[in-house]
Amino acid sequence: MSAGVDSVNHAGVTVASPEVLGFMAAKRTPRARATRKVEAVAHRLIAGGPPLDRARSLWVCGSHARGAPDVGDVDLLLEIDEPRDRAQQAVDACYRRAHPYAEVVKALGCSGGSIVTVAVTPVFQPAPSLISPERAKSGVPPGHEVPRQPLLEHTVTGDPLDPQPKLLWVRGDSINEVRSRLVAIAEDPDARRFERTTTVPLIDTLLPLLGVQAGFRLAAQMRAGNFGVNALVLGEVPPPPEAEASLQLRYQLGSVRYVAAAATLDHLKRDGVPLGTVQLAGGRMTDPACEPQVEVSFNAFLLYLLASRPSHDGWRHLHVWPTRRGGRWLALDVIVKNGEAVWKLARRLDGDPDQPNSQCQAIRAALGMPPMQT
Repeated sequence: MSAGVDSVNHAGVTVASPEVLGFMAAKRTPRARATRKVEAVAHRLIAGGPPLDRARSLWVCGSHARGAPDVGDVDLLLEIDEPRDRAQQAVDACYRRAHPYAEVVKALGCSGGSIVTVAVTPVFQPAPSLISPERAKSGVPPGHEVPRQPLLEHTVTGDPLDPQPKLLWVRGDSINEVRSRLVAIAEDPDARRFERTTTVPLIDTLLPLLGVQAGFRLAAQMRAGNFGVNALVLGEVPPPPEAEASLQLRYQLGSVRYVAAAATLDHLKRDGVPLGTVQLAGGRMTDPACEPQVEVSFNAFLLYLLASRPSHDGWRHLHVWPTRRGGRWLALDVIVKNGEAVWKLARRLDGDPDQPNSQCQAIRAALGMPPMQT
């Protein structure tokens, strides 16, 4: 692994280099632009066409709810009427395999590369239609109450989210009522970006890209000494001559993935890695007979798998986020130091399915957090 990519502080904790910090800062969105995106979502809800006619309430979470002046993304919680019973909804969601409410997310304009992330929560056997708080001041008939405040916990640590979701819209509200609630969330220049740290600064920096499940598992393996991890920014360069033909078979010449893969292979070659030991997208790069030692991937889910299954010592995984950023790509370089220990720790992190909160307690212990308060 090349030196000088990341710095390490005096306590031996891996932190992001200034170049990586600058790259991540450039990806953040000013609050004003993020707020306009939220208003666009509210406009679609107010229009109320199917499938959004089942929407009940919209809440904002995360850094936007904390008043951060810029955000990595905007986290929204949408409650919808669910006419199916719980068992049927669960079966249907399993067979779909994708987002169980993908059509709702698409109708909100939040699919693909949107900075707005929507968690859809079904309300089973819904009560009569909700009314807005403004129209509830003069008295509300039974069954038409203002929605109850959702109480959300961190999906990994089990801690209550800080702050809890803030109400933006209830069925029947106008866009002006949405705007007044957005204005009421005061901007705070000192707002924290994350409601719970992984205790590994490098992973905290990359958490918006990694996702909490993969990020916390990677952090646990790093703290245990099972992984060596670096982040780096790759610049656009031609592919190594011996890999050019193989790249052209995989990707369209000049495409984002072609150019990002070329930069990655050039980096590995300069780092002393024989390209015959590299596999990309499941295939060997230059020598089909050579045993692979390095995996290059654009699929972030493979980072989660890397931290959750056995692998041999010395295995190297280089993940690249192939975004269009003027010929620059962020990459995470992971080397397995103790593959057997990775597997053992991953099993502990799975917890005991018969014990409540055992997964949360296991990850907290692995990250040096205090025990979960019950």
